[in-house]
Amino acid sequence: MKYVVFVIVLTLSASASGGAKVLRSIGTHAASHGEMLKLKSALYMGLNVDETDEEGNSLLCLAAYNGKLDIILELLERGAYI
Repeated sequence: MKYVVFVIVLTLSASASGGAKVLRSIGTHAASHGEMLKLKSALYMGLNVDETDEEGNSLLCLAAYNGKLDIILELLERGAYI
């Protein structure tokens, strides 16, 4: 149930204002903080697995910098560039 509600909220947020920026922000935050549900939702909504933050750090790098092994594995399974 939590997943469905989050996807609906994410969909409304992304469509209401600069969708790509919203997804990028959610994705980079999720990768840095190990928030798998948010990351999967953002990827489902169209976030590129190789997206970068404002400083050029990829989602994979952000997860690695912060020791988020589950996020790293998820991104690699989805084809993130190493």
